[in-house]
Amino acid sequence: MNAGEKLESEQVQQAADTAATDVAALAAQAMDAMRKAVDDMTELLRANAPGAVSALKEAGKAAGNNIGGMAGDLAHNASDIGRDRLDELCAAVRRNPISWLAAAAGLGLILGLWNNRGGRT
Repeated sequence: MNAGEKLESEQVQQAADTAATDVAALAAQAMDAMRKAVDDMTELLRANAPGAVSALKEAGKAAGNNIGGMAGDLAHNASDIGRDRLDELCAAVRRNPISWLAAAAGLGLILGLWNNRGGRT
């Protein structure tokens, strides 16, 4: 390593050390801010506990109802998307069957070789 490379290496190391120190300081500040936020939330919840419990129950019920409806919608949409993608794949195979046949044969060869490799030690 020549003198220039050594100097660059030292500068890079110093920059990395400085960055690590800065990140550690920022992380400590972030942790302090999070602790303060949790303490503030704890005090707020203690002050409003009775009303908060009933509000949380109602919110939970509403969220459960919404999630149930959303899950049904998502399942329906996922099914539609799956059918659309399958139709696109079928159309691509119909347009160029030889390429897809070659790809399938190559994949079968790779999987076969991989499977046989497991038996050898």
